[in-house]
Amino acid sequence: MKRFLKNWKNIIKDFFIAVGFLWLITEVLSFFFEVFVDKLKTDFGVYLFACFILIGSLFSIIKNFPKSSFRIKIRNKDSWINIKIGDAFKNKGALIIPINNDLDSYLNGNLAKGQSLHNKLIINYFNNDYRKLDELINTKIIDKIKPFEIGSVIEIEKEFKNFFKIKNKRFYLLVNTIKQENNRVNSTIDDFMISINKLWDFLSKDTTKGESITIPLINTQHGRNAELTREVVIKQIIDTFIDSSKYNSICEELIIAIHPSDIDKGNLDFDKLCEYLYFQAQNYKVIKFDTKSIGQEIESSVVTGIES
Repeated sequence: MKRFLKNWKNIIKDFFIAVGFLWLITEVLSFFFEVFVDKLKTDFGVYLFACFILIGSLFSIIKNFPKSSFRIKIRNKDSWINIKIGDAFKNKGALIIPINNDLDSYLNGNLAKGQSLHNKLIINYFNNDYRKLDELINTKIIDKIKPFEIGSVIEIEKEFKNFFKIKNKRFYLLVNTIKQENNRVNSTIDDFMISINKLWDFLSKDTTKGESITIPLINTQHGRNAELTREVVIKQIIDTFIDSSKYNSICEELIIAIHPSDIDKGNLDFDKLCEYLYFQAQNYKVIKFDTKSIGQEIESSVVTGIES
């Protein structure tokens, strides 16, 4: 509602444009059907005016109602990017779940106090029992030693009921934060950049292609760096995904999930983010270098082409 009301100037302008257009049509018709239109104005003038007001109001509301998603295909690629406001768990396909480097799903009770996706995963898919999630994770990391490196990814699947059907939901647990001694987590800009780039690498090499993958605004809740804002995170996700997609097929569609509360918390301008995504998806460049033959003397590569 706040996003809608902020656009009040355009709402009023479009209302008068619509009413003015309808009145213009009426006057044009009166030139050809003078008797009919005059009778219409005389007998139904009030209703006609009310109809104009109603149509103008509907037009201005529909035209200026804030959109909640924007989807665009990356130029010359078979991948799409979708910025979407809403619950990340309700999106189709797989979901990225941020997790700490110790894979601790309890954190001495601190995790249950928050609203993180990690906690929602436990509530929605593991009956609010973190031990069940830990058991599933442990089946995937046999002989691996904790703590895990930033950017490590653990793939899990969990059954869920969709109406009357049993389906599987895939989750990619992305290590993007460091567990602290006080059972809380922290992250830096480096942690964010390393984790996001390693994630694209993992998805391009070690996963099933052809599905949608939802990524939340990772690292925005635990870092203490003022430069890592929600807007910066969204733009970096877009930039790094497009950059990786130049040379590798990562997924059919990437959905960047923005929780409704993040719009106000981050003072995000959704329309400008959509414009940024459109420009980046349509105007990236690919620089190609010549290949070196085996045994050829090592020297600097030569650019053989630039796609724009």
